Amino acid sequence: MKRFPLVETIGFLIFLFCDQITKIIVALSLPYGASVPVIEGFLHITSTHNTGTIWGIAQGGNMIFAILAIVVVVLIVVLTPKVATTKIARFAIGAILGGAIGNLLDRFVRGFVIDFIDFRVINFPVFNVADIGIVCGAITLGVFMFFAQPKNS
Repeated sequence: MKRFPLVETIGFLIFLFCDQITKIIVALSLPYGASVPVIEGFLHITSTHNTGTIWGIAQGGNMIFAILAIVVVVLIVVLTPKVATTKIARFAIGAILGGAIGNLLDRFVRGFVIDFIDFRVINFPVFNVADIGIVCGAITLGVFMFFAQPKNS
């Protein structure tokens, strides 16, 4: 009997919910291009629209990136049982899926992804909660896969 993917579902729902709620708040509160300092000179909330990939790379390829995101989501769902053997790795899979679906929803509903987290202390691209889920989930999963001990049969 297959197990219910509870840990993956929790990671997925946390990142999808937080991503969509924060984007709705930004969309309703800030006009495009507006910026509000949280910590002046360090962290701002800046309303931007992204039709590219993570951190605004390759602007204008919205449909290509939507299709790519769907392919990645399908691959993750298919490969998860083979690679995610710990709860942390399974949560990371959920975070990646939550982030990917969050940005995918934006692409289909709005035609662009809303980015708003703007660290100004370094010249870093504006990003969102979905990007955090994708990047942190991928790094966590990569570390666990790299250091995973093979199971003895």
